[in-house]
Formats: sequence, C-alpha cells, structure tokens
Amino acid sequence: MLQPIDLFVLLKIAVSAEEATYADLADEVGLSSSQVFRAVKSCQKSGLLREEKSRVNTEALLELLIHGVQYVYPPYIGPETRGWPTAHSAEPFSSELANVSPQYVWSDPAGNMRGESIEPLHKKAAFAAKQDTDFHEVLAAVDALRVGRARERDLAAKFLRRRLSKNAD
Repeated sequence: MLQPIDLFVLLKIAVSAEEATYADLADEVGLSSSQVFRAVKSCQKSGLLREEKSRVNTEALLELLIHGVQYVYPPYIGPETRGWPTAHSAEPFSSELANVSPQYVWSDPAGNMRGESIEPLHKKAAFAAKQDTDFHEVLAAVDALRVGRARERDLAAKFLRRRLSKNAD
C-alpha cells in the first residue's frame, strides 16, 4: 500500500532534473536514506516508478494525483496559524487566483503567512519546500487537488501536467 511518504519522495524524484542518490534525496527532503529507499521500492512495486533508471511513470502519477489523491490522502484542516503557503495560497496559484478564501498554510513558526493549517502530505513538506521552490510548487498543487474547489483543482491539474512532463521520458 502506498503511504504518504512514498508519494512525497516520488514527487521529489519527479521534479528533480537529475538522478540523485538515496543519500542526496534524503538530505533534500529531510528523511533518512533508508526511508527514501523504502519509498522508492514501494513506488516501484506500485508501478509509479520504473525500475530501470528509476524514472517516474508520469501518466500513472498524474492519474493518481488528479483523480485519487483527495480520496486516498484526504486533507485535515486545522486552526489558523503561521506557516508556509500551500494549495491555492502558494505560487504559482496565488497570483492567478486573487482573493480566494480561506488561505492555507503548512504550520511552521518560521513561515511567512497566516492561514488555516492543512496537514501536508508529509510532515517534512515545509522543510523540503524551503530547499526547493519547484518542489514547493508541486506539493502546493497536490494540496490544491486535495482541498480546492473546481477552479483550483483544474489549475492544479494543468500545472502538474506541464511541470511533471518536463522530466518525463
């Protein structure tokens, strides 16, 4: 069964321009090498990651994200807090969707925004987002699919198709 950590690692692999070692991926997302290894193996077993060259099965990943992520990993919305913007509150969506309420954030005292807290796909999402803007945008798009209304979900799906196809085989 695919766990949230597996999808978290797979998304990082999908946005990475170059193939990375388990140790490199672990450093970039704030996990241990063994956690990354297990996530990769789980994604390979599910068919989301091809064993040869560890390439992402982009079509299968997009299908899971667009049609299933909101059901498989439903969001938990918490109280208002300070944190890192996500879903439609983060770029590239916030500039296209003016005045959409509520604002959503991943709780983090060092964050730059206030909004309703949303439980991220993985607890290291804010850490990883600080390291990599592209990864932050992809994680925010996934959250937009999880919590957004039709307009936000449509924008997120289009963004993910464009972004994840960049590094596809």
